[in-house]
Amino acid sequence: MSSQGVYSSPFAPYAVPRDVSISQWLLKLNPDDVSPDTTIFSDFSNPSITLSFDGIRKLAAQGAAGLREIVGLREGDVACVYAHNSVSWALLAHSILWAGACSW
Repeated sequence: MSSQGVYSSPFAPYAVPRDVSISQWLLKLNPDDVSPDTTIFSDFSNPSITLSFDGIRKLAAQGAAGLREIVGLREGDVACVYAHNSVSWALLAHSILWAGACSW
C-alpha cells in the first residue's frame, strides 16, 4: 500500500466570489486577454456554426433569463440535458449555470 501525501499548489489561493454563478465568474475572467470576437466554440458537424468569447457571455445571460422566465429554473435547481455535443449544448450548459442551477 502506498503512503498518501498532501499536495499543495505553488500558487496563491484564489478567492472565488459567492455572489455570481460559476459560469458568470468563468466568463468574466480573461487572463490571456482574448479578443471578444475570438471564436471559442465551433461545431464539428458544421464548422460555420461558431460562438465567440463575447457571444457566449451575452447569449448565456439571455438564455439564463429565458430559462428563469419560461421554464421556471431557479438557483439550486438541477436541469437534465439530453443532447448531442454541439455549440448549442455548450451554450445551454452555460445558460443553466448562469441561472444558478446545475446541469446533469
